[in-house]
Amino acid sequence: MRQEREPSDPPTKPEIISGEKEAHSTRDAHNHVSKGWLLEKLVRHEEALAAYQEASGIEPNNADILRSIGDVLTALERPQEAQQVYEKARQLDSGHP
Repeated sequence: MRQEREPSDPPTKPEIISGEKEAHSTRDAHNHVSKGWLLEKLVRHEEALAAYQEASGIEPNNADILRSIGDVLTALERPQEAQQVYEKARQLDSGHP
């Protein structure tokens, strides 16, 4: 007799292999970027930075997200940190992480 999986059960191998988790992660990163952008426009830079950092945690090699982090760090008058982040984004753009 086959048991049905409860919604709280961990995903099965076919669900993992299908890429559902990756698509979900990409959407999550996009949502954090959108939130960061909005917060940045509202001049809520600390909160924007946190949102962009969440997105970067999901997509650490995304140069656009890193540039957004650099922009917010610049607005927060943290130029040394901003420069480090901009440099990492530049390296990713050039293909040399």
